[in-house]
Amino acid sequence: MKTNNQAKPKASEVHYWLYSTGNFANNIIFMMVGTYITYFYTNILGISPAMAGLVFMVARLVDAFTDPLMGIIVDKTNTKIGKYRPWIIAGAPFLGIMFVLLFTAPNFSMTGKVVYAFITYIIYSLAWTIVQIPQLALPAILTNDIAKRTRIQAIFQAFGSIASLVVSAWALPILDKLGGQDNASAWFKFTVIFGAVSAVIFILSAMSVKNVDVYDPAAKNAKTEKKGFSLKETFSVITKTKLFYVYLSHMEQICSHSRSPIH
Repeated sequence: MKTNNQAKPKASEVHYWLYSTGNFANNIIFMMVGTYITYFYTNILGISPAMAGLVFMVARLVDAFTDPLMGIIVDKTNTKIGKYRPWIIAGAPFLGIMFVLLFTAPNFSMTGKVVYAFITYIIYSLAWTIVQIPQLALPAILTNDIAKRTRIQAIFQAFGSIASLVVSAWALPILDKLGGQDNASAWFKFTVIFGAVSAVIFILSAMSVKNVDVYDPAAKNAKTEKKGFSLKETFSVITKTKLFYVYLSHMEQICSHSRSPIH
């Protein structure tokens, strides 16, 4: 007879590898955005470096609030398909779409292009948070063994390194094959292909741990006994932290440098 306190199934070595493939998808998108988004904004979309820097600064400020908020939301999640997997499975297509929109150059006025850059980059950052926060939390339920968690992280990082090499070695040659680095259509085609591949890998990675990320009736029953942080309390904690103001100062300096003349 099954009981609510029955031990959850243990993850095997195969689960460690399948889960870690998610970091391949992570780094395909992360490396493309980190390496090429400034070039795309200034050379393809046509906005100024200063405005691109402002876009990045505002997005990071938004992240300062959405990241801890997402952590709270995930912690309170308890669905029939688990705590973490629902967010990854639902967020992966969203992230893939925003990855494509990020590297799309609409035929707008300059003001329209700037607004487009702000909206798409901030929503992309939100999509990234929706997928990344629960994905990074999964090792905690895969095993309680510290040595095994270290092994999971090593495998996870290995897949990320492979993705970084793929982007470094093949992104520009593939773009050239698709029409050239200065061709907006080539960037669109590239991101459609790799955005779709990454979304599928994210979903498969999440599905691979379905035997350990499961519905917990005990957690549902304990909700009334456990008081979490409200949004107001979260905001208060963040803004009272000294590191938050150090972060703001750092981002202001970045923005100031981005406004300086570029020769």
